[in-house]
Amino acid sequence: MASRPRRSDDARIVAALERAVARELPPLLPRQRWFGDKGRAISAVALRDGAALGARGWWGLVDVSFAAGPDQTYAVAFLLDHDDLAPGALSTDAFDDEEFCRELLGAFAQQLTVPTCRGGAVRFVRTERFLPDAVTKAPRRLTGEQSNTSVIYDTALVLKAIRKIRPGIAIDCEVGAFLTARARFPHVPPLAGSIEYAPAGGPVTTLGVLRFHPPPCV
Repeated sequence: MASRPRRSDDARIVAALERAVARELPPLLPRQRWFGDKGRAISAVALRDGAALGARGWWGLVDVSFAAGPDQTYAVAFLLDHDDLAPGALSTDAFDDEEFCRELLGAFAQQLTVPTCRGGAVRFVRTERFLPDAVTKAPRRLTGEQSNTSVIYDTALVLKAIRKIRPGIAIDCEVGAFLTARARFPHVPPLAGSIEYAPAGGPVTTLGVLRFHPPPCV
């Protein structure tokens, strides 16, 4: 299984990203459609972990603390145009960028394992239904969702990126794998792959699910 080598300046980028997350995300998160804690006052946002993906992309997990009630963890994706991450650098959502979305599909083709800045890994796991020619499909982000983010590739594949993160394998991924690989059930969209986050310690967590045919918006 392929893996992405670490860049020599990753430590400097991570330090800058930590500062930018703490500075930029508290006012930015409530404006996102997928943010599920609107109406709660954010007291702090901190980078839990993250991985560089492709030429400019970064997929991170952030812990959000509130003035009252439990903390939550969200997945965010950025495009890093420069390493110093000046104010406003995190306003770009990487899922709006075609190149980043193509690179995600290419990561499935390579079955890529990407090291994270906290000693974990992001793994792109594909099923036997994933075909090599899938990487040529054009991506388009869907705009009607509320709680997650989906990218459709032509009309054949859809990637659902989970935004509010909970430890463990997502139920639709677990059931989808069973119905696709074992039961061979023909009446649900076959599972093509999943994106897994394996922290340095703790359970593996699903970050994304890749399926054939667009599922209903969430």
